[in-house]
Amino acid sequence: MAKQKHPIYRLHKIKVHHNRWLIWAIAYVLFVAIALIGYIKVSDEAQSSQVAEQTFVSWHTYENPKLGFSLRYPASWAVEADEVSAIFAPESGQGIEVSVYKPNAERTIRKPLNVISESPVMVDGVKATGIVNDLGGGRVEGVVLAKTDRHIYVIRGSKSDINKILLTFNLIPIED
Repeated sequence: MAKQKHPIYRLHKIKVHHNRWLIWAIAYVLFVAIALIGYIKVSDEAQSSQVAEQTFVSWHTYENPKLGFSLRYPASWAVEADEVSAIFAPESGQGIEVSVYKPNAERTIRKPLNVISESPVMVDGVKATGIVNDLGGGRVEGVVLAKTDRHIYVIRGSKSDINKILLTFNLIPIED
């Protein structure tokens, strides 16, 4: 009967794949690449938030509990408000208008619009619709419809101004 060797003596005969160092090198490169991409994404987000903070330094806060929203606007803009809307007007240019309607008024709001395109946007965590409205004569305006359970918020103005304002727009509890 042949004598069986203990398993520990057979360990030196385990075959090692001839490309093991190549496999380890590829794994290392993939790990470094994923870490680098993650770092770049985080850095870009941090950079954009710093730019946003620097852009809004000379802005004022407007809060209207009766209309249920607050936002920040440039210090040089004038504000006019009534029971259903607030207008934020620069010294020159279009400015922004924020109006509040009952939820069943959406069809009435959309009727006079000449919609070029629609896209989904977020307004303070609420799904909203961004509309590009044709004013005629080659002019367009941005319109955002943010619908909550109790109201529709309509934000109108130039697309660039709306994009800046939406970064600071907050829905707040409405005072009755």
